[in-house]
Amino acid sequence: MDEILRQLVTRSGTGDQDAFRELIRLTSDYTSRIAMKYLGNTEEVQDVLQEVYLKTWKSCRRLNHGTSIKSWLFAVVRNQSIDHLRKQSRQTPMIPRYETSTSVNETANPLEHLELLDHIRKWILTLPRIQQKVFAMRDLESLSVSEVMENTGLSEGSIKTNLYLARKKLKEHLNRIGYEIKK
Repeated sequence: MDEILRQLVTRSGTGDQDAFRELIRLTSDYTSRIAMKYLGNTEEVQDVLQEVYLKTWKSCRRLNHGTSIKSWLFAVVRNQSIDHLRKQSRQTPMIPRYETSTSVNETANPLEHLELLDHIRKWILTLPRIQQKVFAMRDLESLSVSEVMENTGLSEGSIKTNLYLARKKLKEHLNRIGYEIKK
C-alpha cells in the first residue's frame, strides 16, 4: 500500500490532480481516525483535514522518497490537530480544575490530553524497538493487526505479545507519575 501511496504522491508532485484525488480517497479514513482521536468532533476534523490535504498538495514535490507516506501523514494530521486545539484554547477561556488526582479517562482540558500524548510519545522511546513500533502502529496510528503484520513482518501472536507488554509498561509508568489508569 505504501508503494501505491508513494507513486500517487510523486505524480501529485508533478501537478497530477487525479493522482491527488486518489491519494485523498485512499488515505481519508486513516487521516480522519487520527484527527478524531485529537479533536473528537466531526466538523473540526473536516476543517483540519482540509488544511492537512492543502499542506500535502503543497509538499508532494519535496517529500523525501525514503519516508513512509502513512507516517508522514500521521505527523501532518497530528501537528495540524494540535495547532487547531491551541488556536481554540486561545479563543475559549480555560476552566480551572480542582481535582486531587488526574485521571487519563477524565482530562477536561484538550491541551492536557495533548500533553499526555506528547509525554507518551517521548516515553515510547524507552521501550525496546519492536514494542515501540507495534505500540505506535496499533495505539497511535490506529492500524489493524493485519496492517501491523504487513508493515513489520511479525506474526499476529508476536504483535499481541509486544503490544500487551508495551501497554503494561505504559500503565505502570503513568501510575508512577500520577495518572490514575482506570480499567
